Amino acid sequence: MLRPIKDYKKHVVCYADDDTGIIECKYKRQTTVTKVPVGGTFSIVRDNTKTDIERISITAFDVRSILL
Repeated sequence: MLRPIKDYKKHVVCYADDDTGIIECKYKRQTTVTKVPVGGTFSIVRDNTKTDIERISITAFDVRSILL
């Protein structure tokens, strides 16, 4: 089931499924869907915020968000 991933400002940047590794991002009428393997990282930059989503196991993501 897709759950929202939020940056440090509590804005939703994408949706992720912990079990399958699928990440879905919607931005300006464009949708990007990708599958992240265990140990893989997906980065999203919006305005002056960078959010890194790392798949740390087959059932969990680690999210880090920083101000650029």
